[in-house]
Amino acid sequence: KLWDSETGQELASLSGHSAWVHAVAFSPDGRRIVSGSRDNTLLVWDTETQKIVARFAAESPIYGVAVSGQRIAAGDSLGNVHFLTLENDN
Repeated sequence: KLWDSETGQELASLSGHSAWVHAVAFSPDGRRIVSGSRDNTLLVWDTETQKIVARFAAESPIYGVAVSGQRIAAGDSLGNVHFLTLENDN
């Protein structure tokens, strides 16, 4: 779910994962949300359209995500850290 931090009003319900979401991070500019799930996927959402703009599949559940500019770091349950770069992010 996505809420307005000032009013507490629900803005959207994001769907795309098929299992529990364990990690969520906003991009520094607030335009993207990155989520990591027990379904072994990392999804990147556009906050304006609430649509998935990128998807990454790992070998095991994603338990941590961090965003810095165009770069994403994601940690999975096997101890792997995946470094991803968003391209064509207009």
